Amino acid sequence: MAVAGQSDGDLTRASAARVRDWLLGGTLNTPIDRFVGRQIENVLPSIRQLLHAGRAFLRLAVAHMLECGIRQFLELGPGFPMAGQVHQLIQERQLDAAVVYVDRDPAVVALGESALRGVRGAAFVHADLLQPHAVLDHEETRRLIDPAEPVGLLMIEVLQTVPDEARPDRLVNAYRKRLCSGSGLALSHVASGLAPQYESFNAAHSALFGRVVPRDREVLSSWLSGLELVEPGLAPLSAVLPDEGRSVGQDDDSLRHTLAAIGYEP
Repeated sequence: MAVAGQSDGDLTRASAARVRDWLLGGTLNTPIDRFVGRQIENVLPSIRQLLHAGRAFLRLAVAHMLECGIRQFLELGPGFPMAGQVHQLIQERQLDAAVVYVDRDPAVVALGESALRGVRGAAFVHADLLQPHAVLDHEETRRLIDPAEPVGLLMIEVLQTVPDEARPDRLVNAYRKRLCSGSGLALSHVASGLAPQYESFNAAHSALFGRVVPRDREVLSSWLSGLELVEPGLAPLSAVLPDEGRSVGQDDDSLRHTLAAIGYEP
């Protein structure tokens, strides 16, 4: 699950971004990150499949938005750079588009900036997604993204770690208010009805990853109100992802309890 993680650069302590990198098969991690990752697998055995499904949904959303003519993207909480980042998906299609990644973890941003050195039209912004104006008015965002043109806003697995008191509904609305007609929004979020393993995960790892806050379908639907949703609308990942994009079966609890949608501002 993606979070705008916390890190002070201390390699003797686990980092949310590095643990996630290891669970996704990356190499930007340390022994302590791998130790914590194994602990997470013990309480949430499907975590790897869920993370890979989230990446598959990201690829699906970017591909759909590119086909609709969107040529600038804003991804919130991307985590460490790895294969299949948005700018790489764009390059694979030999298209010219701008990408801004936003993360509050300075280690993620530093590594991201290094990875993007020499890449035209892409930047990492050190900001908190809970502060939309700081994100959208950042000099790099303003340099690369034209608010008068459609934007692809990617909120993959990030709002589920935002507590209710932070008003995620207002947060989504604040970003949407700055999107012009034709802009796209891709959102995925853990839904209510979780398996007991998630409570074990919260009890053991919320300090590192942020507590997962499941929300009802009705709540998530309200955040998407007014968007023209792509079929099948707000639906479980197992229904949203085509067969070739799924890494686990239809009956997996994690995919059935993670809702996702792609929609466009009319």
